[in-house]
Amino acid sequence: MNDQARRTAFFDVDETLITVKSMFRFLRFHLRAQGAPDSAYEEAAAQLRRRAAEGVPREVTNREYYGLYAGCPAEEVAAEGRAWFAQELAAGGLFHAPVLDALREHRSAGDRTVLVSGSFPACLDPVAAHVGADAVLCSRPEIKDGRYTGELTVAVIGDAKAVAAEADMRGTGADPADCHAYGDHASDLPLLTAVGHAHVIGDDPVLAERAADSGWHRLKGIAGHTPATAATSTSVAVAASAAPAGDPLGELARLGGLPGTPEDPAWRTGAELLLRHLGRAAAMVADGYAAPEDIDTAMRLGCGMRRGPLELLASIGPHTAQAASEALGLPAGAFARLGRAPVAAAPVPVPAPLAAGAEPRTVRDVGVVGSGTMATGIAAVFLASGHPVRLLARSEQRAEAARVAVHRALLSTRMPRDGADRVLEGCVTVLSAEALAGCDLVVEAIAEDLDAKLDVLTRLDRACGPGTVLATTTSSLPVARLAAAVSRPADVIGLHFFNPAPAMTLVEVVRTDTTAAEVIATADALCRGLGRTPVHCTDRAGFIVNALLFPLLNDAARIVGEGRGTVEEVDAAVTGGCGLPHGPFRLLDVVGTDVALAVQQGLRRGLGGSDLDVAPLLEELVRDGVLGMKARRSVRQHLRPAA
Repeated sequence: MNDQARRTAFFDVDETLITVKSMFRFLRFHLRAQGAPDSAYEEAAAQLRRRAAEGVPREVTNREYYGLYAGCPAEEVAAEGRAWFAQELAAGGLFHAPVLDALREHRSAGDRTVLVSGSFPACLDPVAAHVGADAVLCSRPEIKDGRYTGELTVAVIGDAKAVAAEADMRGTGADPADCHAYGDHASDLPLLTAVGHAHVIGDDPVLAERAADSGWHRLKGIAGHTPATAATSTSVAVAASAAPAGDPLGELARLGGLPGTPEDPAWRTGAELLLRHLGRAAAMVADGYAAPEDIDTAMRLGCGMRRGPLELLASIGPHTAQAASEALGLPAGAFARLGRAPVAAAPVPVPAPLAAGAEPRTVRDVGVVGSGTMATGIAAVFLASGHPVRLLARSEQRAEAARVAVHRALLSTRMPRDGADRVLEGCVTVLSAEALAGCDLVVEAIAEDLDAKLDVLTRLDRACGPGTVLATTTSSLPVARLAAAVSRPADVIGLHFFNPAPAMTLVEVVRTDTTAAEVIATADALCRGLGRTPVHCTDRAGFIVNALLFPLLNDAARIVGEGRGTVEEVDAAVTGGCGLPHGPFRLLDVVGTDVALAVQQGLRRGLGGSDLDVAPLLEELVRDGVLGMKARRSVRQHLRPAA
């Protein structure tokens, strides 16, 4: 079977893949975002309920729903949709776990996965991106001059779901007899009968009867869910997701992926590592520091995690995590804050300037300051994307060496040598900050030394004209402290590229309280134009990746140092539960215990809290020269006899 003719699995969304009715949950969010009182939502929902009770067809009430958005800017509603989804995800219990597992199994088998819904892109696009769906077949509100008219160009509900799925299968050449569909409501019946393999979710009486007659597969429904009209409140589903588990450790064992059982001491140490890690991620969301989707993306791209911590927490549920933490005597405050907070009180998932549609500045000419691995790698990234680069080095000798390193970095991307030679012509080495005047963006990428970075930024401030964005690649220093050294802190932003820059697609975009809206938008657009994935956070020690990864390594060292687990047990717990591709002690071998110690000490100074106290074993390893692979003294080998 060719790629175009792959088998397809179609998923209804509301109360099938997710546990809420997206259209009504989002409407409440949208109206609050517009400054409307809660009574506005209640009145709108009551009107639709009355219409449904009068027997008005769902297709009609579906269209009437979209009339509520008439005149709204489409981009603004799309930004609200991303914010709504991130907050729902952070609250926990958003996804119906058995159906999400089924979707992932289809993806693992190479099947196409397609969402089919009467909802619209503002709600569905973030869901599709999160689960990796290949396509979305949904209702499409009419847009004119960038605003919703209140009319629909396409309505995908009832029979139209089947029509859309059949058109999709024809377009890809998929055989309907081989395809699958998942639905929870009688209105999904046409979709289910359009394929050879139907899966019924829950206890809708129409679908239950048809499933019994046809031998269709049945999956457990959402706790507390009963079939309802499109205008029914979602409070039942919310209450169900908020209920603490009766056996929290048993629930964690079922959902957390940890090896063993709660009766095993090794399982409990693994649970401690997992819950502490998830708690730190939950605190980032509860504090408004970063959005769930940015945290998950950062950990997947930066650390290779199979699932981001907030995705994992959503599948476990913050209330189960809280109860399990309390049962093990661990801090549970972050989970409690997530679990109690109303949806609308959760943090906005993207910086306000992006949500408000701030216009990015044009960036063509780029300056890069530095001649080390990071600077030359970043220069190669810009050059490969067509940006002329001026590379500032401290001497002719360093400049020449840097140029060779840039060429080598280009070749590392598998660019042909003649192509690398040609691209390198766009790189000019310079020896003074004044030579960077006229650049649209200058990236400082020198060593992690506060005084040195302050000196560089001060010189750049004098040399570069108004409008030049000044970016620092610091991974550990306060961006706000660096921005305060220049006369225009609004133009300063953190762009934390990961090493090696030509290979790593993640960039942490770090804004301060003074960073201008258009500078944040410029950084975001620039990263995407470079083929990189930006994640946004505010200025805090460790940003996202380091603030989550290194405390996990430190916790692992503490547990082994206290004799509460072996290296093998802890590595297995972290790979199984947290989803890292390698255990913490292999990572310590790669990163170096001295680096891990320095980062952890920086986090302790910057963030405070006894849970960030450096593990005595980590200090001991550094003191004894057990630094990992670079010193040819493996942490795992050193600790194995003691284990």
